[in-house]
Formats: sequence, structure tokens, C-alpha cells
Amino acid sequence: MQASAVNSISLILGLIEMLLFANIFYGFPFIQKIFEEEKIYMNDSCSPDEIVNGTYCLEAKQKIGDIWTYGLVFSCTGPLVFGSLVNVIGSAWTRVIAGGSTTVGLILMSFYKSFPSLLLPGVILVAFPSIAWIMLNTFIAPIYKKITVILIVVIPGLINSSATSMLIAKKFYESSEGQIGLDQIFNLLAVLSVIIHIRTLFLMPARPIPKNIHDNYNMFNESLAMSFCKSSVKTEQMGKPKRPSASSHLKYLKTGAFLVYSIYYTIVTFRINTIRGWMTTWIKHAYDGVKTNCSTLDCITQVDETISFLIDINGYAYFSLALIPLIPAFTIKAFGNSYPEGYKFGELRAKLGGMVFMMTFCAAVSLLCSSLMTLTVSSADSYYLAISNIALSVFIVPLHYSTPWLLLFSYFPPPYVQFLYAIMTIPSILVSFLNTPLYKMILGDDDINFGPVSLYLGVFSALTWACTVYLWLDSRKLIKEKEEEEKNSLYSPEKTLIDMNRTDEIVKA
Repeated sequence: MQASAVNSISLILGLIEMLLFANIFYGFPFIQKIFEEEKIYMNDSCSPDEIVNGTYCLEAKQKIGDIWTYGLVFSCTGPLVFGSLVNVIGSAWTRVIAGGSTTVGLILMSFYKSFPSLLLPGVILVAFPSIAWIMLNTFIAPIYKKITVILIVVIPGLINSSATSMLIAKKFYESSEGQIGLDQIFNLLAVLSVIIHIRTLFLMPARPIPKNIHDNYNMFNESLAMSFCKSSVKTEQMGKPKRPSASSHLKYLKTGAFLVYSIYYTIVTFRINTIRGWMTTWIKHAYDGVKTNCSTLDCITQVDETISFLIDINGYAYFSLALIPLIPAFTIKAFGNSYPEGYKFGELRAKLGGMVFMMTFCAAVSLLCSSLMTLTVSSADSYYLAISNIALSVFIVPLHYSTPWLLLFSYFPPPYVQFLYAIMTIPSILVSFLNTPLYKMILGDDDINFGPVSLYLGVFSALTWACTVYLWLDSRKLIKEKEEEEKNSLYSPEKTLIDMNRTDEIVKA
């Protein structure tokens, strides 16, 4: 089969992989209500009297809430672990482990009704590679030369949109009035996840992708499956690229661009994750005052319906995560193509300019969302506050998660990108442990108050503008250096001598 056809099939299967499985953990808040309705953990956490009376105690609810925190920690840990594995065993074998984690996690989750204790480890296994799937798909972007930039920007959005798998599961559950259980849906997803393994074995390169990719580069010929065969086709022109050693990354880790961006990434990632994780609680809180002031049953029903509607809107908004990145992707591509044909750094300028703009925008929206979360509504008919917060918070997710790849692919050689991303996420792992204490501060003892925590996090988000200014200046410096290198190479003594010899030959002829 021709290389273009094979690579296209891999891209199509990758689209299914990213939309269905990669980041489904982040859809957990959509199905949390179902777990509460089914009273998961009641027998383990509630008192005998509460069990007899059918009262779902606070301890059981908190246990479900803790699943999100544990999953969040492991999802932030994933890039470090899987990024390190890439540097040791390669991307293909790392995908085998990540795919196994996703499949086994879904299988464990499918037994949650009979064995509730399996729900937490199942969610953790699904969450573990969730963010890492970005780098385990982005690394093949250079193979698709004409759309490399588009893929770098779009892939994070596609992966984040897979959270909607859980929203779809919720809708199936509700429309069937519980006849189609979550356990059945988890089981079906586990079976369908074989797509991940087929793609990993047959349609993903097992060796590092060479710097200069041949036009006939065929991912099947470079796959794990073919590496097991003695007759595996090897392209001599490509040589045998080797994975860089861990020590060779140090010079890149010390660069100002890497360090400054890591600070930005840590702060904004945490703010985005907390907004996403707390959105359902905030929506309910925003209408608490209205509900308390209701004097009729119809009023209470209307408030409950409004809350349910907005929670669904928050879920449906995640479908847009696959489309939102197309705007900056094609804009960056267009700007890159707008430079004169002979200019080599048009795409680089466009990527770095797009990165700085998206960073600035995401920091601004994080501040704005933080401010909105300090507000509440005055009537059950008021939708603007909640919808504005939902729309803004969802819009920045794919933009934010595309910025590290724009930076890494612009500043550093491709073989180093995945491990550098792994190191970049270490602070995020540590900061993610703040989620639970901050959430408890919001809940308080008697009354929910988003004000102080939201404002503090908003201020930290705004401070990251200093990082964007630094990277804007540094990116200009990088481009200038590359232009100087290009200029010097064109007018080097060796180059001039060669050109003179060629001129003499032409004259003699």
C-alpha cells in the first residue's frame, strides 16, 4: 500500500482514538450525578441507620468527589512518566502501555456496580495517559508536511473534546431511563479501544522520526509489527535515527524560553483545570440564592431545570473543542504562507506569534473566568453569566494545550520534544495537590464562597502576562538569530568560492 494511503489511514484512526478515548477522564463530572443517584459507596461509607433509611451520606459523596482529585493528579503525572518512557523505549512501546492503561481502566470501571472499589483504580488508569495522549499523537505531525502546523494546534483540541464521550454516556443512560447502564457503556468503550492497539502496532512508527523525512515515509513499514519481521522494509536514506540521551536534554532545560514557559504553563493549566472541575458546583452555587428565595414549588422546579440545562450546556460545549483550534491553526498557516516564497522563517514567525497571542488570550480569559466565578445570578431566567463563563472556559482549553507544542517544535529539535514536555509538567503535578484544599475552602463549613480562591487564582493568571512578554521578546531574538545564521551561510567563504567556480565554468562553456 502506498505511503500516503497508509499515513492517511493512521490519521483517520487517530481521529477516532482522540475523539473517543484519549481524554475521557475529563468527562467524569458529567457522570458524577449518576453515581450519586445510584448511591455508590453508600454501603462502605454511610452509617447503618443511613443505609437502612436510604440516606446518601456526605462521606459517600465526598468519596466520589475525591475520584476527580486523584484522577487529576495522575493525569498531570502522566506526561512525566510517559514522556520519560518515550526517551527509553520509544513512542510506539509507550503507546502500548498507555493504550493498555486506557483499556484496563475502562474494564475496571465497567465492574463498578458489583465492585465499587474498582471505580477509583479504573478512573486513575484512564486518567493516567489522558494528557500524555497529546504528545503520543503530536510527535507524528512532521510526517504530514503540508499540515504539520495545523496538526500541532488541532490535536490537543481533539483530545480534550473526548471528554464528551462521558456526556454521551450520560444521555444514553437518561434517555433509556437507566436501562443502558454506565457499566455497559464502559464495557463497550473498552472493546472499541482495540482501535488504539491496532493503530499502535501497525500504523505508528516504532523508531524515532528522522529530521529529514522522505516523501515516501511509510508508517506501516516503520511500525512495531514490521519491526518483528525480518523482512521489514528499511529506507537506507533515512539511516538509523537514535533517541537522544537524557543528559543531552540539559542544555535545553536551562534555556530561558523553557523555564519561563514552564511557569506560565503550570499556573494557567491549574487554573483551567480548577475551572473545569468546579464548574458544576459553581453553577449550582450561582442559583442557590434564587432557590432559597423561592416561595413556590414551581419556582424551585424552574431553578432546578435551569441548573440541569446549564450543566448540559457545559457538556455540549466540549464538542466545540475539536473545532475551536481550527481558527488559530489555519490563521497561523495563512500567516506563514503570506511571507515571500524565498523566506524560510515565515512559518516559524507565524507559529511563535500565534503562540504568544494565545498565551496572552488564555491568561486574560483565566482572569475573567475567575472574576465571573465570584458572581451569582438574581433570577432563574438569568442565563448570561453562566453561559458566558462556560463559553470562555471551554474556548481556552484547546488553545492553551496547543501552546507548549508550538513552543517546543519551534525552539527545540523534534527528538527532544516529548521528554522536554514531560519535564515541563512536573510543577503541574505538584500544584495539582492544591485542588482539594482549595475546593474545601470554597465549600467552607456552612456556606459556599468562590470569592477569595477565585480572585487569588485570577491574580496569578494575570501575572503570567510577564511570561508572555518575555517569550515575545525571546521569540523575536530567536528569529533574528536564525536569519543571521542563514545570511552567514549564504555569504560564507566556502559558499562564495563554490559560486565563483560555477561562474567560471559557465563562462568557459
